[in-house]
Parts: sequence; structure tokens; C-alpha cells
Amino acid sequence: MLKNIWRGIIIIGIFCLIFFSKWNDYKNNVEFYKKEANISIKKIVESRGTKVYYNSEDFFYLETYNGDKLEVGDSISKKNEKIEIFTNGTLTGYGQIKKPKENYFIYFFGW
Repeated sequence: MLKNIWRGIIIIGIFCLIFFSKWNDYKNNVEFYKKEANISIKKIVESRGTKVYYNSEDFFYLETYNGDKLEVGDSISKKNEKIEIFTNGTLTGYGQIKKPKENYFIYFFGW
């Protein structure tokens, strides 16, 4: 009996660990979508998803972006979901950030 309880606790623990593994990504996605900003791209890093850094720790995922190609050094003016891309002070393209899912549950399961 005690053995079955521990198995249940371990299974629930593993499920919780997996379920909340994307929580920070979702939160970051929602915060960037709501933000209005004038930023400069510092670096682009490929990992679990391609991260576009605009500060040492602030980034958005390239997969949430639709539009012209982004490169390191480009400046971005973001208002709502619309993005204008500037290279050396000249407007070079447009883009858009995809609206995040309604809640984390939908985001996690990809519905």
C-alpha cells in the first residue's frame, strides 16, 4: 500500500515537472507581446527555440514572430503586435508578433 502511494507521488511529481517546464517561456511571451518598446537586437541564439535577445536576459522567441528577417544590430520599434525594423536608422522591414495563447494550459498542449 505504501509502495503504491510513493509511486503515485512520483508520477504526479514528474507530471508537474514536465507541465511547468514551459511556464517561463509562456510568461516571457505574454510580457513581450504586451510591451511597447524601441529595442536593439543584441544576439540571436538557437536552442530549444531561436531566442532573439534585446538585453542580456530579455528575449523573445523567433517562432512567435512573422515578418522580414531580423539580424543582430537591427533596431525594432514595437507597438502592440506590430513591429518596424530599422537598420542604421533606415526603415527596412515590417513584422508582427503572434498573439499568445489564452492561457498556459492551451499553450502547453499546443491547441
